[in-house]
Parts: sequence; C-alpha cells; structure tokens
Amino acid sequence: MSRRGEAHLWLLLEESLADAKRAEGAVWPAQRNFRSVVEALVAAGSVPAAVGDAIADELDDTLAVRGLVSTGAFRGRAFPAEEAVAAEGGSAAAASTWFEAEVDRHLDLLADFDVSLRPDAGADALRILGGPVRAFEAAGVVGSTRHLLADLAASLASAGFDVGPLVGGEERKAWVAFLRDQPRSLVTAEPEQFREVRQPIGEVEGRTVAVTSVAWSPALLQLRTTVRSPSGIGIEDGSRWSARAVDDGGRLHLGQPTMAMSDGGSAAIFRLRPGFVTPPAQLDVTITRGGSSATATVGL
Repeated sequence: MSRRGEAHLWLLLEESLADAKRAEGAVWPAQRNFRSVVEALVAAGSVPAAVGDAIADELDDTLAVRGLVSTGAFRGRAFPAEEAVAAEGGSAAAASTWFEAEVDRHLDLLADFDVSLRPDAGADALRILGGPVRAFEAAGVVGSTRHLLADLAASLASAGFDVGPLVGGEERKAWVAFLRDQPRSLVTAEPEQFREVRQPIGEVEGRTVAVTSVAWSPALLQLRTTVRSPSGIGIEDGSRWSARAVDDGGRLHLGQPTMAMSDGGSAAIFRLRPGFVTPPAQLDVTITRGGSSATATVGL
C-alpha cells in the first residue's frame, strides 16, 4: 500500500504541473489540491510523512524552476533514504477518519456562501475532496470515503448547491440543517457563558485528550481541551487538530482545525458554530488529528 500511495503521488505531481502550466500563473489550486492528497495519504498511513513532504517539495521546486512560482519556493532538499523511512501499510479506518474531519471542514467553509449567489461552491468542494478519495482508491484504503463523498453530494444538492451528476448518495439531515441555518461567522464572536467540565475524551495518536471547559454564546461554541503525551509535551509538531460537536437535539457544531496551542503546547481551543442560548444537557464531542480520533459525551 505504501508503494501504491507513493506511485499515485508521483503521477499526480505530473498532472499538477500540467494544471499549473495551463493556469498561466494561478498555480495555487494545483498546489493546494496536491498537498491535500499528500496529507490524506500520510494520515491514512499509506505514505510515510517524510516521503509525502519530499514529493510535495519536489512539486514546489519544479514550479520554481519553471518560473511558475517565486524562486524562493525552491528548497532542493534531498529525498529521504529508503532505509530511513519506515514502511507503512495504510488503514481504511484512518482514511475514513481523516476524510470525515475534512468533510466537516468543508461544510463549515460552505456555510459562509450564499447558495443563491454561489451555487457552484458545492461542485468546487466535491472536486477538491474527490482528489483524496481517488488517492485512497489507488492505495487500496478507500474504506467508507467514497460513500461519504456521495452522501455529501446528495446533502449539498438538498441544500441548494449545484453538484453535477449524483452517484447514489443519501442526504445527511444534520449536514443539510447546518448549511441551511447559515450560522454566523465567528470572526468577532466571543463567548458569554462558561462552564468547567473536565471530561476525558480518549486517546488520539498516543496523546490523551480531555475537554476542560465549554463556553458559548448564540453564535459560538468554544471547547478548551488539554492534550498530554507520554513525553509530557502535548502538541509539538505543528499538526492540525479538529473538533466537532453534536448536541442532544442532533444539531451539528463545526469549525476550522487549529494549530494554535497554548500552555506550552498542552492545550487547544476549538471555536465551533453555531452556539446556543440555552445549553443542551450534553454534547457528543469528537477530536481528530490525522487518521486518529476519539469521541465522548460531555455533560453540561
């Protein structure tokens, strides 16, 4: 699986170069899509992180040599020696975990679009998410990701977005409700109420995660978490952590991943939307990093 994943990246690199050349200077979509696939395969364990990073750098180097991006993007780093890279087999479960968090991220982004003005935003999201799904198929770890993508297409169509031909997916009511609610932006939102909870969530990639407090306003649901690793350092690698919550009424609360840690890397704050006026009795909270996640019920 590792070899298949790496081979897919090399093929996709050639396609990305062709796309960037056709774009005549607007190369960032090709870079973004390529890095999204790299991240997906690394999260699923189908490509070692050192190899994924090296191939992504190779794309940037080639773009710089060809004058399609600034020469400052050129790194020229040596490709990692084969004996220095641990072979990984990949996991369909890890692929599905990463992909579900990525769907959450895109739903949160789509909530900012007025569907009457930008119905094409749905098709854009499906095109971007389709790249990782094809990569998982190539690496043999597709799992439930194809099913999730089809369900997302059906849900976006139900919310009024243009999605192109549907492929037998089923509408997810919570996804559609989130998009139709068009929850307010969190740019200026601040919590008004606060509650200390100290609820263990579980283990995510060898780190113990707990929600220590919940704060809210009508627009915002804010979760503060602690992250502990066996070394005592919580998050030392600049990785992205995601959170979502489902309240006891089935309402979905989503936000963007965070890399902003506090308390020496041992705490993370997640800002989700929508919030609430009267807090629910409980929230089902999921914390995800890469292909690993943990879920627990947080009582309020």
